[in-house]
Amino acid sequence: MNKDHLLETNKVSGQSQVNRTTSETAASLREAASQAGQQLKQKATEATEDLKNKGTEALQQARDQAQEVASRQRDQLLDRLSHCSATLTRERWCADHGLAEPPRIVARRVRDVSKPVPDDLRALLKVGAEESVGYRRVQLMCGPHVFSEADNWYVPARLTADMNQRLDTTDEPFGKVVQPLHFQRRTLSAELLWSPLPPGWEMRGTQGDAAVDRSSLRVPDAVLRHRAVLVDAAQQPFSTVVETYTNQLFEFGSWQSK
Repeated sequence: MNKDHLLETNKVSGQSQVNRTTSETAASLREAASQAGQQLKQKATEATEDLKNKGTEALQQARDQAQEVASRQRDQLLDRLSHCSATLTRERWCADHGLAEPPRIVARRVRDVSKPVPDDLRALLKVGAEESVGYRRVQLMCGPHVFSEADNWYVPARLTADMNQRLDTTDEPFGKVVQPLHFQRRTLSAELLWSPLPPGWEMRGTQGDAAVDRSSLRVPDAVLRHRAVLVDAAQQPFSTVVETYTNQLFEFGSWQSK
């Protein structure tokens, strides 16, 4: 083998070695790049899933908080209408919606009516079937609007003679007459009788749903009802009341269908 042939052989061999090394390096780089890509993809998937979970949790928390706020506001309103501040609440509503001027709540007694006490309320008053139970009906009005009607049953034997005489012969509010008893009012229930939207409305899609015809909205005569018991300083019950709020609360604006 001559010198030139040997040099040519070595050159080819060296080039082959370089080619193998380059090929191996490229393969290694491709493998490393592939592994890095898979790792990045995995991390991206995990990060996306984490964000999705956190987003779902945040959305659910927001929904829960909104429901809690709405529930609390509703309960606060019902509570206000169940206690002494109810008159101020009614007068504020009357003023804000321009229902009367001046926006003053007036109690009007409805005479010559009788209504037997419901059995459950008689049991709540702890009176026997033969024991006398008095009855009064009062309408609370703002101008010409009857905001509510209250059916009030009471036990005459647990009141003074003066109180009974005033309840029988005057239009004085019941609470004012029995105020010397230092009574407490305990709400038994506060029941919504009407809602402008049907149950489950918030879960319905908007696509393909028929448009709501606001002109067809009808408010029933009774929209809200409270039941309460009055107890004296000794915690003895002496009166129950069922107060029903009417649709005349909403007799304002042009939204109503005539």
